[in-house]
Amino acid sequence: MTQPLISVIVPVYGTEPYLAKCLASICAQTYRNLEIICVDDGSPDASIDILQDFASRDDRVRVIRQANQGQAAARNAGLFVASGEWVTFVDSDDWIESGAYEACMLRASDEVDMVMFDTCVHNVFPPENPFYAAIQDNCKCLEHYYSVKYDGVVNFSDEVILNTNVCVWNKVFRASVLRKYNLLFPSGRWYEDTSFWYGFCFRSRSAYYLKGSAFYHYQQREDSLTHATRQKTVRAIDHLEIICDIYEVLKSTGELDSRRDLLAGLANSYIREACLYVPEDMLPKVMKRAWAIVKKVGVRNYTDLEYIGKVCQNKSIWYNLSRFFHRSK
Repeated sequence: MTQPLISVIVPVYGTEPYLAKCLASICAQTYRNLEIICVDDGSPDASIDILQDFASRDDRVRVIRQANQGQAAARNAGLFVASGEWVTFVDSDDWIESGAYEACMLRASDEVDMVMFDTCVHNVFPPENPFYAAIQDNCKCLEHYYSVKYDGVVNFSDEVILNTNVCVWNKVFRASVLRKYNLLFPSGRWYEDTSFWYGFCFRSRSAYYLKGSAFYHYQQREDSLTHATRQKTVRAIDHLEIICDIYEVLKSTGELDSRRDLLAGLANSYIREACLYVPEDMLPKVMKRAWAIVKKVGVRNYTDLEYIGKVCQNKSIWYNLSRFFHRSK
């Protein structure tokens, strides 16, 4: 029986010291039927030389070059040309165990649209970094976040969705679902994994959760985009657009009413994230936008909205919103 083709999409930007290890781990997969699509997103270092070297030695490696547009656009460029029956992603500073995709394909039956596996988190911050100890602790927290909470075939209930991390690199996706709904990453925004994940899971049937399978190795780096998202940054306001994305998906699937409580809880979570991580002088702008979004998506009635609008004009906004969104009627 012919093995299904897996398209492995690798966005590349500024990861020259780590790229060879990443690509070697993909090329060494025991599951051989891969197309490895590497998108050089205008990387300013010598990453292109490493990519071309691997492409010259392994005809499964394809290199795409584009001007810098960000990780979302780089992943989309890979999706546009992917021809596999399954699609997965690897960040170019990470690596993956050699048996990962073989294990996934053994579980990729007709009844599942995704296979998910566990993650190891590595701290590559220098020990002299003043936050080194805290980062070590954060690695443990992240490993719990990225861990698989279920075992075997599971339907995408609200509980399962909430207990599944939103990153795309520890998952293998059925490509027909991505193509049917033209699922792409929101270009130009941060936290692009999140909107992609909800767009997929709300349109899918079930998944296979490979519990206890730490196949993916994720590196926490001082200069990585992921680390930057946990600093005070104006881009944290992008969390709010995730709420709009979820709303539009649920509206398109006809599940807006049946999953209203889930939408409310997620809205609360992403408004809280935006408020926590934007600079304090941006809080009024965040609140104005958040207020417009909660009215648009209608997570509660207008009496509640008027109430929360009066009490949330301060730094404790996320606490007040939490009380609001979870108030029982």
